[in-house]
Amino acid sequence: MVTAGSWDNTDTRNRGVRRAAAAVFRPYMLKPVGEPYDSTVAYIEAHYLGD
Repeated sequence: MVTAGSWDNTDTRNRGVRRAAAAVFRPYMLKPVGEPYDSTVAYIEAHYLGD
């Protein structure tokens, strides 16, 4: 799998996913804690990030 250079590190990648999801939630005034945020992050990590 090919990933962007900044997302090669697992910790950095996980933070990047959380930040990107939070940025999508912000305009809708949804807080990046609890549901549906946690489910969104889990889905992205499971389906789009390979180790």
